[in-house]
Amino acid sequence: NMGPTTEEYTTSNEATDGSNWPAGGMQLEISDGYPAIDTSGNAVVRFEDLSVANVSLSFRAVLIYNATQDNRAICVLDRGIDVVLTNGLLLLLNNPASPNLVTIA
Repeated sequence: NMGPTTEEYTTSNEATDGSNWPAGGMQLEISDGYPAIDTSGNAVVRFEDLSVANVSLSFRAVLIYNATQDNRAICVLDRGIDVVLTNGLLLLLNNPASPNLVTIA
């Protein structure tokens, strides 16, 4: 189970459909102008939207991790409920009006 104590990506309990959502997930692209320092002095990052079609899997949380730093966890996005997709569209959308996806204080 992923949560506040998750330190790194592992294949334990990984959700994959073997084709459109591979083991290890998908690479996120960092948005232009990030990483940055906000007005409070915190490090912040935003990612471009991610859209993957025809995904069949179930999950509760998503781990964002740094593959270039020994797969260290950056954050866990817990949906609060189990999500089941059957040949569905998986979206990670970033609303420009909302706070940054990741803030490190």
